Amino acid sequence: MLLVVLVLILLVLMLVFMLALVLILLVLMLVLALVLALVLALVLVLILVLVPVLVRVILLRFIKMVSPFMYGSNRGFFM
Repeated sequence: MLLVVLVLILLVLMLVFMLALVLILLVLMLVLALVLALVLALVLVLILVLVPVLVRVILLRFIKMVSPFMYGSNRGFFM
């Protein structure tokens, strides 16, 4: 009788331990997914913000380089 009770207690403890491990793993996966989503959002925002700025800077440099060959000033168009 005592052996059966000990085996049942061990089984219950193992079950609780397994459930705790599964819950910890689920929480870790959720945290990892949230962190990855935040990183991807930040990267997308940086791309969306930086690419137009870089394109504008490159275009302005190119226009300043080419502008002696053009007639008139085209600064108002890009400012």
